[in-house]
Parts: sequence; C-alpha cells; structure tokens
Amino acid sequence: MITFVCRVVECNDLPVTNGACNPYAVVTVMTGKVDSRRDVRRTGVRKKTICPQFDETFFFDVSSLLSSTFIIKIENVCSLVHYVI
Repeated sequence: MITFVCRVVECNDLPVTNGACNPYAVVTVMTGKVDSRRDVRRTGVRKKTICPQFDETFFFDVSSLLSSTFIIKIENVCSLVHYVI
C-alpha cells in the first residue's frame, strides 16, 4: 500500500457566483480501471472570499499510483443550491 498525500493550499481570483463566493475544494482518488473505488475528501468552506486559504492535508491509501486517477475540483456552495418547484 502506498500513501498519497495531497495538500490543498490556496486559490486566487475565483469567479463570483450568485453575488458571493464561498469556495471549498473536493479531492477525489479513483483506483483501478473497471470497478473503481472512489475516496472523496473535502475541505471546509471559506466564506465570502475569492482568494481562499485552505492549508489542509489529506492522506489516501492506494495500491498503485500508476493505476490511480487524482481529481481536484474547486466548488462554490452557492452554485450547488437547487430550487424545487
């Protein structure tokens, strides 16, 4: 087993959505090709900033770095609001 370490430090000049920017980062590690195992970690939300300082570290146990996919996304809390009518 190999431990993959991902440190999310900061972002700069993020776009404002719906008049605010409350970003967080999502780190996903997928291992294997056919029956992928997903391990998802998320930083805390940073309120009202377009230049968030995260400084969070995540540890993932993977069997092989070559057969793993690493995805880091920055998302905004406001853009995830769904309205049901």
